[in-house]
Amino acid sequence: MSVARRMTALGETVAKSVGSTVFVSTVGRVFTQVLGVATILVATRFVTLEEFGFLALGQAVTIIIGSLLYTGLHQHVMRTKHIAEENATLFTAQCLLGLAGTMLMVAVGLLQPTGSLAQAVFLALAPVSVLQGPTAHYEAFLIREGRIRTAVLTTAAAELLGFVSMCVAIIYGAGVYALIFGRLIASAALLISKAWFAAIWPGLAMRGGVARRAFSSARPLYITTLAHMASTYGGDLLLGFFQSPTAVGAYRAASRVTATLSEVIAKPVITISWSNLARSEREGRIDAMGAAWLDQAKFLTLAAWPALAALSLLSAPVVDFILDESWGEAAPVIGVLAIAIAVGILDGLSGPALLCTQKDALFTRLTFVWAGIAVGSLLVTAQFGPIAVAYGLLVARLIMMPITLSFVLRALNIPLSAFARALAPSVIVTLACCLAVASLQSATDYDLRGLLITAGAGAALWITIFLALLTLRVVQLPRP
Repeated sequence: MSVARRMTALGETVAKSVGSTVFVSTVGRVFTQVLGVATILVATRFVTLEEFGFLALGQAVTIIIGSLLYTGLHQHVMRTKHIAEENATLFTAQCLLGLAGTMLMVAVGLLQPTGSLAQAVFLALAPVSVLQGPTAHYEAFLIREGRIRTAVLTTAAAELLGFVSMCVAIIYGAGVYALIFGRLIASAALLISKAWFAAIWPGLAMRGGVARRAFSSARPLYITTLAHMASTYGGDLLLGFFQSPTAVGAYRAASRVTATLSEVIAKPVITISWSNLARSEREGRIDAMGAAWLDQAKFLTLAAWPALAALSLLSAPVVDFILDESWGEAAPVIGVLAIAIAVGILDGLSGPALLCTQKDALFTRLTFVWAGIAVGSLLVTAQFGPIAVAYGLLVARLIMMPITLSFVLRALNIPLSAFARALAPSVIVTLACCLAVASLQSATDYDLRGLLITAGAGAALWITIFLALLTLRVVQLPRP
C-alpha cells in the first residue's frame, strides 16, 4: 500500500473515530464539566463564598428535581414499544412533574425570610424545573431515535450560551444573580433546541392506564436516583441546616472541582466499559468480561489516582492562586474529597460489571447500602462543618468499596490476587508522583509560578511513566 493510501486510510479512521457517538458523547461531557469549573472560577472573582453558598442550596434542590425528571419516565420513553399511543401522556406527565418541581421551589422560597437572598435564589431558580420537564421528554425521544450526538451537542451549545450570558451579566454587576440568569438561559435554550430537533408536538393528554404502567416501570429508577442524590447533595442541604451558607459554598466549590477532575478521567472509561461488557453479554462471552474489566480498572486507576493525589497535595495553592484567597475554606475540603473520590473511583465500573452479569437486584441493594452509609455519615458530621463532612464521606467510601468490589470480583470470577496484581502499577505510579509533587512543592516558592512548576513537573512524570507502561503493554487502552 502506498504512503498516500495509508495516509488516506488513517485520515478516514480518525474522522470516523472523531465522529463516533462515544467520542462526541465523551467530549460533550468533558466540555460541560469544564464550563462548570469555569463558572466556579468566574464566581470566585465576583461572588462571596456566602452568596455562593445560598446559590448552592437552591441549585442542590433544583438538581435533585432535575435528576428525577431525567430518569424514570425519561427511560420509559426510550424503552416503550408503543410510543405513538403513549407519547402525549408521557409528555404531559413530564410537564406536570416539572411544574410540581417549580411549585416546590416557590414554596421553599416563600418560607424563607422576606427579602432575603435565600428567598430570592429559590424564587429565581424556580422556572428551571418547569423548563426541564418537556426538555427531558424531547431528549429521551432524540436518544430513542438514535440521535445521541444531536442530544449531546445541543446540551453543550445550550450550556455554552448560558455561560456566556452569565459572563455578560457579571460584567454588568449582577453578582450572584448572574449565575442564576445563566442557568435560566441555558435551560430555555435546552428546551428550544431539543424541541426543534425532535420536531414533534406530542400534545397534552392523560390516559390513566398508560400513566400507571409508565410510573410502575419508572418507580425503581426514581428510588435509586433519590438514594444517589441523597448521598451526593445531602451534604449541601445538611450543612445549610446545621451550619452557614459559607460552609455550603466551601463544600460545593470543593465538590465541583474534585468531581470535574474525576469525571473527565472516569467518564470515558465507564462509557467504554458499558459498551464492552454489554457486547460480551449479548454474545454470551461471559468469561471474557473478567479480563476486560481488569484492563479497564487498571487503566482507570492509573489515570485517576495520580491526578487526584496531586490535587489533594496542591489543594491550598490551587485555591489561593487559581480560585481566590477569600475562598480558602474550600482548600482542605478539596484535599480530603480528592482522596475520597480516588478511593471510590472504581464504583463507576461496578454498574456495568453487575448489571451485565444479571445482578440487577444486587446492584440496587448495594445502591441502598451506600446511600444509607453516606447519609448516616452526613448526619453525624454535618454539624461540625464541611471538612468533617469530607472526612465522613472518605470513611464511608473506605467502608463501602471493599463490599462493592467483593461482589464485583465474585460476579466476574476474578481472583483477589489477580485484582491486586492489576492495580499494583497504579499504586506504584501514584506514590512516585506524590513523592515528586511533595518534593517540588517544598523546593519552590508558594506562588502561582511555583504551583505551575510543581503541577507541570508532576504531570510530565505521570505522562512519561504512563506512555512507558503503554509501550511495554503493562497497561492497555480500553476497547469498546
